[in-house]
Amino acid sequence: MIGLDLMLEAGTLEIGAGLEMGEEMLAELRAMEVSVSGRGHERFEGTRAHDDLVLATALACWRARR
Repeated sequence: MIGLDLMLEAGTLEIGAGLEMGEEMLAELRAMEVSVSGRGHERFEGTRAHDDLVLATALACWRARR
């Protein structure tokens, strides 16, 4: 997801080495595909069966920034 990618690159979001499902979340994040329509609408698709960790993290980050 675009926002999470930017936060990881900027260092405002870190995934701790000891996080129980950290590797799974990174794998889900890498598997996500984002497309943006001409109107600026984003569409997110996971290439794997699971994307719940990424979506939960994205929602938590969105809420924390509001």
